[in-house]
Amino acid sequence: MNPNFKFLSSRKVFFISFVLFLMIFTGVKVQGDKSQISEDITELFFDSNSAISSGSKFSVLDDFTEFETFVDSIISQQLTDFNIVGATFSAVKDGKIYLNKGYGYEYKHLFQFVNPNTTLFRIGSISKTFTAIAALQLVENALLDLDVDVNTYLAAFKIPETYPEPITLRHLLTHSAGFEEYQVSIIANTFFGIPDVEDLLRDYIPARVHAPGEITSYSNYGLGLVAYIVEKISGKTFENYIYDEIAVPLGMNYTSFQQPLPSNLDLLMSKGYDSNGNQGYFENVLLPGAGAGSSSAGDMARLMLALLNNGTFDGSRILNNETVTLMQEDHFSPHPSLPGVGFGLYEFDVNNEHIIGHGGDTIFFHSRMALFPEHDFGFFLSYNSYNGAFAKGEFFNAFIEEYFPKDMISYAEVITENLKDFEGTYLSTRRFYNKYYTVKPHLWLEDKFTIETNSSHLMIKYISSPFVQISPDFFVSRPDFVYDFYLFFVRNDDGKVTHFYSNFFPSVISYEKINPIHVNSQLHYALVIAIGAIYTLILALWGLDGVFRIKRKEKRRSKMERLSKWWSFGVYVFGAIPIIVFTTKSSNVIILASETKEKLSWLIAFSYIDTILILGLLILSGISWYNFSSIARNKPSTETEGIDQVKIEQRLDNKKKERKIIFENVKLSLLVILGFGIIVFYSIWNLFGF
Repeated sequence: MNPNFKFLSSRKVFFISFVLFLMIFTGVKVQGDKSQISEDITELFFDSNSAISSGSKFSVLDDFTEFETFVDSIISQQLTDFNIVGATFSAVKDGKIYLNKGYGYEYKHLFQFVNPNTTLFRIGSISKTFTAIAALQLVENALLDLDVDVNTYLAAFKIPETYPEPITLRHLLTHSAGFEEYQVSIIANTFFGIPDVEDLLRDYIPARVHAPGEITSYSNYGLGLVAYIVEKISGKTFENYIYDEIAVPLGMNYTSFQQPLPSNLDLLMSKGYDSNGNQGYFENVLLPGAGAGSSSAGDMARLMLALLNNGTFDGSRILNNETVTLMQEDHFSPHPSLPGVGFGLYEFDVNNEHIIGHGGDTIFFHSRMALFPEHDFGFFLSYNSYNGAFAKGEFFNAFIEEYFPKDMISYAEVITENLKDFEGTYLSTRRFYNKYYTVKPHLWLEDKFTIETNSSHLMIKYISSPFVQISPDFFVSRPDFVYDFYLFFVRNDDGKVTHFYSNFFPSVISYEKINPIHVNSQLHYALVIAIGAIYTLILALWGLDGVFRIKRKEKRRSKMERLSKWWSFGVYVFGAIPIIVFTTKSSNVIILASETKEKLSWLIAFSYIDTILILGLLILSGISWYNFSSIARNKPSTETEGIDQVKIEQRLDNKKKERKIIFENVKLSLLVILGFGIIVFYSIWNLFGF
């Protein structure tokens, strides 16, 4: 799913989910236009008079009528605005179900209304919360260990030992195992001819592209593997385990991971609808632990109450107190001020409010579960139509704006050094890294962020707020922006910026700095081809001229002229080899900004050699022009000479030679200019390795 942002009114925000990512991110709200950025940055960020606290209105939730009116007004309008057929909502507060409502239709052709207690919606990746609970139950029973190599639990296949460090359950549950995107679509429109889970997990193991625990990348395969381990260790099918150990104890009678659903629940399942309101199909999620759950809003309220009450609901316990605490703690945290990742839950903190939960997206259903532990409050929201991907972000933003408005603060100081380090284009880590897939890696280039900087701040395209650096590699948005947005940049061992995390996306994913060869690539390729074509043409002309000279038995050119030609040929060859290899690789693989040395290895030496040759060509061109000007200065005067036919022909011949020398020098100078263009591309594409 790709995050794109549209400029809307102060009350509305479109949050565009990535269809391919099947997960939810915190919506981004954009206010104003770019003219705001021209305001004085120092005043915006450091004027203490602007530090006005708007305060939390959460106590308003004590007024049930007002809260219900707020929810009704938002969701009812969304059904019209986004062409959504139906929605379901539940909220819990202070250990009780606070609000439970349905909106629109579960089956519009029969005019069947959504019943929040009995109508099932597909909850997508919120299923991962159930998967984590199941795994932690087995940890409590000492049947699983969070920090043991998962290959210990696998018999039918093993995860390749790509790195010295093994993958553990802790890594899988926090999406930090280091897998690339899964090459198999996990949603099918049929139940026939589908491989079983073990075959999918064994035959399509995604490549390990990062050492475990190093970086996060949202992984359906990872949680699918956890569910498979639960099944093998418990001796029950995963679907039956969830039913027996979670659904039954919590009284979740309208929840199931069975696909297709049991007949009694199938009759209560909401239909799914596309963006035009046409009925879709029941989505068969091939890795059940990643997203096969179906549930009602009433049942999800029971799960939320258990998670907010130390694993207990209505006298039944699914987890011990300590385990629930462990589940909600940060087990991967890129920076203390950024949201972390728990087990089956992740933070999406906004405006300094601690929020945990999970999002869920299939093709037709889009859901969010958000828990506010400090307020003993949570809500679940799901839409049965494709455009719910936009609506759920809008609802969350409206809720935060209404009940948790931002406190405006100022900052004591900024760091303006080395801002150029952060410039560039950043691409999601949830993507393909290898070239052997049928889906081209460049498909993922639509999911990118471009960062630009000036002397005092940086800007991100689509977000109309400057960001300033208040501590090394940590940036904040302007105080009067609608949200407190944070950015944290990560550097490698060489001190180069490699990727960033933010609080406007959960930390189950980060964005990597990609090589500029992928940015404006069509223009870059056109310019490189043009330079290469001109070099080829000039060298070809020189070659033909040499052939004709031999045939005419003309005098050989001077050593300087021959040296210039062969030197130009060297520039051509040593420039063509690294550029051709690099552009070919970049057509198959998205190369990161820090990967040039890895991708080209010793071929980088060609870039250095070519640069030296180009500088040498500049010297040769200067000498050639100098020699020509010397000849012109020392040429004897012909003003007093008598005019006869021989002298006229000689003068004409000399003029012809002069013009030819000038033409040759111009060609050489053109090659020098184009050579410096090649050096520019070496620099832009990091072909010098730094």
